[in-house]
Amino acid sequence: METAVQERRESQRLPDSLVVRHRVLGSRSNKERSVTKNLSFHGVGLPTSRRLSLRSVVEMEIIIPMQILPIFALGEVMWMKETWENARRLYDIGLRITDIDEFDEDRIQKYIQVRSCETQG
Repeated sequence: METAVQERRESQRLPDSLVVRHRVLGSRSNKERSVTKNLSFHGVGLPTSRRLSLRSVVEMEIIIPMQILPIFALGEVMWMKETWENARRLYDIGLRITDIDEFDEDRIQKYIQVRSCETQG
């Protein structure tokens, strides 16, 4: 199953831990805080305590270290997998970024390029 997911990805994922505040678009619930497992130019992988429906649209604020403003984006839930951590049920989700402004897109691309060089060298 994991192989099939990887083959559909538009770009390689970078394992990285960034704080993300997120909630389903239009929801009145408080934003949940998660830490990414990985990210790419086109998507984010992260755990959530809430079970989300496939194709749900999630609003995200991705916190980049040493930057004042978060990256604002919308993402669509492409897959979800139930996991357990410290006797707590979590859901790992894969979000495909569907809406991001040009400024934030440029910032995330630069961050990923720099981090990719750091992890390879």
